[in-house]
Amino acid sequence: MKKEKMKFQFDLKLKIFLLLFIVIISFLIGMIINNLKKESASINRYESDNMSFYYDNNFEIKDEKDGVELRNYDGSGIIVIKKMDYTETAQKKDKDQLATSLSYQVIGDDANYIELYNGKDEERDNYYYLYENYEKERQIEVITIFTEKDIFVIIYQADSNEFDLYSESISLITDSIES
Repeated sequence: MKKEKMKFQFDLKLKIFLLLFIVIISFLIGMIINNLKKESASINRYESDNMSFYYDNNFEIKDEKDGVELRNYDGSGIIVIKKMDYTETAQKKDKDQLATSLSYQVIGDDANYIELYNGKDEERDNYYYLYENYEKERQIEVITIFTEKDIFVIIYQADSNEFDLYSESISLITDSIES
């Protein structure tokens, strides 16, 4: 009788131990999965007297004297948005040449940047220029958007290995920007 009682106590202790072990392991696995899960993106709206647009929560936004700066949280990706008046004088100039001139002003005299791509979205009147600096392993995309009364220049720069990570963020901004 004593052996049966010991066996019963042993079985009960083993079952309780196994149950607690499984609960603790399940809890730890849940915590790990929850921490590894990518934070879901939310869409925010920026509005000022000069412009408005939508952007995602991958970026912190800061008003600058001559525009808006968005910076991702580790600082490797930066978007600068500048607005200029599309004056009558500027409207008389060829948009292709004006967009090219604006993009070259961004690069300046830095001969280390090589133009990889330039193109135009005819439907939206957007101009795209992509440059890469192989020494710094950085890329810069300059997007010029013409509206009836304004010109928006969006300058996106990031490390070459992370450049494509924010293409949807850039599209969200370019598709929604307005005066």
